[in-house]
Amino acid sequence: MPERKQDKLLFKVSILSIAVMQATAQAVGGILNTMAASMPDVSAQAIQSLSTMPNAGCLAGLLLSPLACKALGEKRTTVIGIVLSIVAGCAPMVLADFTPILVSRIVLGFAFGLYTPLIVVLLSRFYKGDQLAGMIGIENAVGSVGSAICSLVSGLLVVLGWQAGFSIYLLSAVPLVLFTLFVNLDGESGQDPEASDAAASAPKAKAHVPAAVWGIGIGLFAFFVFQLPMAYALGTRVFESGVAGTTQEGASTMASTIYSFFTIIGIPVSLLFGAIRKRLGVFTVPVALAFNAVGFGLLAFGASVPALFAGGICSGVAFAVVVPYAYTLVAEVSPAEAMSTSTTIAMVCLNVGVFCSPFVLPTISSAVGDGSAHFVMLISTCAFAAFAVAVSLVAARFAARSKVEAAA
Repeated sequence: MPERKQDKLLFKVSILSIAVMQATAQAVGGILNTMAASMPDVSAQAIQSLSTMPNAGCLAGLLLSPLACKALGEKRTTVIGIVLSIVAGCAPMVLADFTPILVSRIVLGFAFGLYTPLIVVLLSRFYKGDQLAGMIGIENAVGSVGSAICSLVSGLLVVLGWQAGFSIYLLSAVPLVLFTLFVNLDGESGQDPEASDAAASAPKAKAHVPAAVWGIGIGLFAFFVFQLPMAYALGTRVFESGVAGTTQEGASTMASTIYSFFTIIGIPVSLLFGAIRKRLGVFTVPVALAFNAVGFGLLAFGASVPALFAGGICSGVAFAVVVPYAYTLVAEVSPAEAMSTSTTIAMVCLNVGVFCSPFVLPTISSAVGDGSAHFVMLISTCAFAAFAVAVSLVAARFAARSKVEAAA
């Protein structure tokens, strides 16, 4: 029996490769303080927004992606998205003014929103059951690897100037070549033709999004509002601590390295997510949120290199648990006919939270504190501690009710 194309290693690598850059919008967060020093006429808050502004464009990309696929096809849409991400991502290398750079970051987010949702769509087309779950797990790990590499490389390149840090988006050329050459989608669905015909002729059920999905979306929004200081305030916090010397460049390099550890730890945690969830059950999220409170506490008060790195690692563990748990929960509570809509709702809420964070938290920090990165991290510490307590109470109540029902 000839080997199916989806079982070939090169085909799997080519599809998974387009996930490499999906989480790199915040990878330049560690060099923003160096950029701010070269643009004294631009507010620090505006500079910090460059790490999250792509999420504004991503919202538009998410909404337009289905229309683009219908008009152009999935492969062309993916290729166009990757090419656009290379151009927009690298544009700050040759731009000197803040406004054009801001626009390029929005366009970058639009490009990501255009093609990254198709990763899961394509995987679900060619793989089913346990094989699909395994591929999605690897896809999450690939995204973490890409983010870690880009964050680290960006921090190292800052010695050549902040503009050099944006050259990381040239790495998108690798998935562009692989996907273009080795993934053929023309008229191929990877499904049995009879099953496809049956599915096409079956009556369509009206999609109904459960209220729980909106609750999960609100939870993701809140989580990312308080999580994102890891991206846009870390460089400033490292500089404030003095552990990286007295130069902005040194602080940028260390912040980028910490962020790379934040993403690297997510690789094994993501791969072990199923086992972690099975072990902790309903207390999975409370434990993860407690880890995040500890991590941000270390970042807020850390006065040594080990403390700051430990903070980044603790937060990375939490991040790698909370996000897949949320998407798993969406899948469990959503009927099949509403799965696409439910996932879109979750992704939109997540991106809105990312977009709002650099405006909301610095404003709160300036209103009730000294406006420092330390105080921003402290706000996140308190928020995650409160979330952990609240969710623990809900989980304990749910566990007690389940125990009573099991005994009855």
